[in-house]
This record gives sequence, C-alpha cells and structure tokens, in this order.
Amino acid sequence: MDKRIEDLDDVDKLLRERPRNRVITKRRNRERYRARQARALRELRIERGIVTIPALIIALICIVLILEPFFGEKENMPQAASPSEISESRESTETAEETGGSVQPLSDETLKNFFTRYFEAKLAADVDTLDSMSGISNRSEEQRRQLAAQLKAQAGYIEAYQDLNLYGVPGLGENELLVFLSYDVKFRRAETVAPAIMYCYMMRLPDGGYQLIENRSPEQVRFVNSYTTEHGEVQELINSVNSRLLAALSSDSRLAVIYDAFQTGRIYTEDQASIDSEVSLISVETEAESSTESSTGSSSAAETRRETTRAAGTTAAASAQQSEHVVEAVDPMQQSTESAAAAEGGAVAPAGDVIEAAGGPQ
Repeated sequence: MDKRIEDLDDVDKLLRERPRNRVITKRRNRERYRARQARALRELRIERGIVTIPALIIALICIVLILEPFFGEKENMPQAASPSEISESRESTETAEETGGSVQPLSDETLKNFFTRYFEAKLAADVDTLDSMSGISNRSEEQRRQLAAQLKAQAGYIEAYQDLNLYGVPGLGENELLVFLSYDVKFRRAETVAPAIMYCYMMRLPDGGYQLIENRSPEQVRFVNSYTTEHGEVQELINSVNSRLLAALSSDSRLAVIYDAFQTGRIYTEDQASIDSEVSLISVETEAESSTESSTGSSSAAETRRETTRAAGTTAAASAQQSEHVVEAVDPMQQSTESAAAAEGGAVAPAGDVIEAAGGPQ
C-alpha cells in the first residue's frame, strides 16, 4: 500500500477515498463514451452529406430535363399580334402572292421615251418638265432655283445618259409598275462610261403615257422596299452593275476622279475648273508615261507615273466596294442644298450598287 496505516482513522480515510476514485473514473469513462458517440455521429452526418449532395444535384438535373420542354414552349411561344400587325402581315402575304413573278425586260417604247425625256430634262436643268413627269406641283421658287443650280452643276460634267435597259414587275395597283432602269453615264472628260441603275414606281395614265408616283402610300413603300432589297433577281442585277462599275473605275483614272467628285459632292462646292485640272493632270501624266515607255522601253519613273494615275481609281473603287450590297433610294429631285452631295451624288453619278429612286421626295 502507498499509504501507511497506523490506526483505525487511517483505515476509515482510505475506505472513503476509494469510492470517490471510482466515481471519478466512472465519470471520466462516461464522458469519453459520450465524446466517442458525438464524434461517431458527426462522422456519420458527414458521410451522409457526401452521399446526399450528389443525389440532390442529380435529382435537380432530372427535374430540369423533364420540365425544360414545357418551359421552352412557353418561352418560344409568339406573342399575340395586334390587329394592325395581322393586317400588315396579310397584306404582305397577298402582295407576295400577287407579284410573285420575276423581273422581266421591258420593250415598251413609250416607257423608254419617257426616260429619254427625263434624262434630257436633267441635262437641260428643266425643272418644269421634271415636275410634270413626277406630278410635283408644290415646289417653291427657292426650291426650284436650288434644284436648277444642282442640275446645271451636274450637266457641266455629264455628256449623255445612254444604253437604257428597262426591267419591270407589276405594282400593287392595276395600272402601277415597278421599273428598274440600268444605263451608262458618259462624262465629258472620260472615255470610259460609268454603269448605273435606278428604280422608280410608276403609274400608267389613261392616255397611254406614264408618270412617276411622288407620294407613295405605306403599302407601296413596303412593296418597293421589299422587292428592291429581297428579290434575288434584283440583287443579281445590282451586283452585275456594281461589278461593271468597279471595273470601269479601276481601268480609267479620269473617270475615277470625276466619280469621286460626284460622290463627295465636290461638284457643288468646288469650281469646275479645279476638278477639270485634276483630270487634265492625269491626262498629261498618262501621255508622259506613254512617251517615256516608248523612248526608254521601261523605267522606274514610268512605273511611278503609272501608280500615280491609278491612285484615284483605286480610292474610288475601294469606296464603291465598301458600299457593296447596300440598296439605297436616292431622290434625284432633292431640294436641300445641304444634302445635295449625298443625294445627287448617287442620283446622277454612276451609283454602282446604290439605286436611285426616280420621282419626288419619298
């Protein structure tokens, strides 16, 4: 024994200490057991969580896959159309069915003479004739003066409109016609002609003549816009003219300078002598290049001149190429001086893929 027993009191103390030690030991054992149970319970919960979370994710995925078709149909379900939208849709459908024919070449001499007089009036700056051909009667004196000045500026560069080719398709009304006109513009200072194309919505008159429709109805506007931008044969016609224009600009630097002057509106803001001097300079350089090549055979100087004379053509061709596939209606009767450069540049100059709309303001 650790303790020495000397008398009965020591025995009594020893007997009292032993039960106390047992109590402490049992309490410690009990606490350890509870700690082990708590730890085992935590581990069990963690294991259950590891198994439960993937199961929940899989369940959610299955629910989404099952419900997706139903929600997809609701999301893609078209909204109810308004009465006006329904009416426009029906009108567009009926129009497409009625005018589903292809664009056909026209051999109408009366119509060809109409456009011959139209171009002659433009070159003569004859505002009265142009107004009568398009039914315009409300042009003010100031507007007439501005238009006449613009037409005179154009006529200073344009010699003639030639090689007119007509294509057409029936319009909405019985006596209405959508006409596409391809033609060549002959400039005074260039040998190469510039291809162009325009369209116009026309009406047959009781006397057998024609008139450009100035104020189109919303239905007519939709019909013209849809046909000129979506019809495959029209796009082929536009692309063909555009390709010919690019070839002309690339081959004739003098034509490129004049074309650029029209497209940028310089013919309205600069003196004609200034632009003519640029064209003359190209002519002199071209002759000098030919003389140099004939006398020396070939030289770097001749090559430099060649690149110089082609610079304007490259710039103009690139400008036309950038606007490819753009179908734009340009008003050749444009009244505003500020927009003269944009409107008349495409209206009279070779427009390439830019289609001008003959007639009055849209």
